[in-house]
Amino acid sequence: MKSSSPPQMQPSVSDASALVQMYQEGVRNFQFQSLRNFELTGADLIGVDFSHANLCGTNFSLTYLNRGIFRDCHLIGAQFDGATLNQANLSQANLRDSSLHGASLQHAILFGADLGLADLTDANLIEADLRAANLCNANLQGACLRGANFREESLVNGTMLQGAILDNADLRGANLKGANLERASLKKVNLAHANLRGVSLKGANLEGANLQESVLSDVEASHANFCRANLQDAKLERITLDRADLSQSNLSNANLTDAKLSYANFKEANLSKAKLSRADLSHACLQLANLAGSALIRAYLARADLSRVNLSDANLFGAEVSSATMVRITFSNTTLPDGSVSSP
Repeated sequence: MKSSSPPQMQPSVSDASALVQMYQEGVRNFQFQSLRNFELTGADLIGVDFSHANLCGTNFSLTYLNRGIFRDCHLIGAQFDGATLNQANLSQANLRDSSLHGASLQHAILFGADLGLADLTDANLIEADLRAANLCNANLQGACLRGANFREESLVNGTMLQGAILDNADLRGANLKGANLERASLKKVNLAHANLRGVSLKGANLEGANLQESVLSDVEASHANFCRANLQDAKLERITLDRADLSQSNLSNANLTDAKLSYANFKEANLSKAKLSRADLSHACLQLANLAGSALIRAYLARADLSRVNLSDANLFGAEVSSATMVRITFSNTTLPDGSVSSP
């Protein structure tokens, strides 16, 4: 009985025109080839297999690469501007310093890919798999990441987005559980309904971001900027927001139970019907905040500034307010720390 022979390697490809000619003749396997700095702009290479190939500096701008396979490829400095890579497999590929401006990567697999310093401006990453990917200092400004999956598989392989630029990006419903977004720029990003449980947002800028109904439980966000952000109905249990800026933010009906909020700035914030039971608000600034209907049961407000706060229908039973600044506060049907209720 004859043993099956190993798959034959394709002969070396001399230049870009030879590669295109071979593709047109039916060749799809270009695994392990050295194709550095090839000029493949506008080529039709749907379903091509470049696994383990060296494609550093290669120009794929405006190229059709749907369902292409780039597993473990070397793509440092490669150009994919305007390219179509829908359903492509780029798992474990090295795309450092590559350009994917305006590229379409819908349903693409980028598991474990290195996209550090990559330009993904205006890229389409709808439902892309970005688990364990490295996006440190990548530019995703204006990118569409609706339904993208950043879900952490382990503490070692969490998606890295430190310093990434995601301003105005569409991340509605994205799963970013356990990702590292320290110092990332997320101004006006849309993270409505997103899962950010356990994410690190330390020092991140989320000014004007939409986080409505998102999950931010157990998040580390000290020194972060949430100024004018929309956090309505968000789940923020046990979040750390020490020294964070939440001025003029909308936190109505948000759940901040057991949150760490010391020295945080909530000036003119909307915290109506927010759940703040057992929250640490020591030294926090709550000037002109709306806390109507909020639950502050056993909250710690030592040295907090509650000047001109609206506490109508709020519940402060057991709260520590003895050293707080409480000037010109609105009390109406408010449950006070001793359990008594103020007159309407």
